[in-house]
Amino acid sequence: SNGEFPYMSDDEKKQLINAVVGQTNGRVKVIAGTGYMGTDQAITMTQFARDAGADAAMIALPIYYQIDFEDVKRHYERISKEVGLPIIYYNIPDMTGLKLTPAQIAELAEIEYVVGVKETIPSIDEIAELADLMKGKDFSVLSGTVLNLMPVMERGGCGAIGVLPNLIPQQCAEFYAALKGGDSDKAGELM
Repeated sequence: SNGEFPYMSDDEKKQLINAVVGQTNGRVKVIAGTGYMGTDQAITMTQFARDAGADAAMIALPIYYQIDFEDVKRHYERISKEVGLPIIYYNIPDMTGLKLTPAQIAELAEIEYVVGVKETIPSIDEIAELADLMKGKDFSVLSGTVLNLMPVMERGGCGAIGVLPNLIPQQCAEFYAALKGGDSDKAGELM
């Protein structure tokens, strides 16, 4: 969402995906944001990202119209079935207008290619509840910002997808390593 995707043309999005996949050249995983206002458009862009070499897609719900949970499931089931690329559900209720519960997100995780969630919500308790529900499963619970990564990881999350690593990558990598290594003093200092 930080790339102002609603204001980019399809060609600009494709150029950006190609540029990132080309520049990373397999050194790091590429997660392409492929959310759209409709399921068909999301499928088309996710197929493009897959074919371009992206490792996964991060897909937020369509915005503008209110949809219910059954619509949400159908949306992700279709994308999963028709594309076959790992999907990270982008939970950003302030933008989509739909707040899913941790139990509903856990239910989405049962869809074949849904492998994680980017939680852009203020409640660490809800993120922790989801992490508890997903314990022992192959599902990543990620914060939507590095700024709350410490409490998220302390409560069962496994990382973050945010803007800050693009600006200060070395410090963010050191911060994450300190958290993973259990060095809360160093993590706190870096924070």
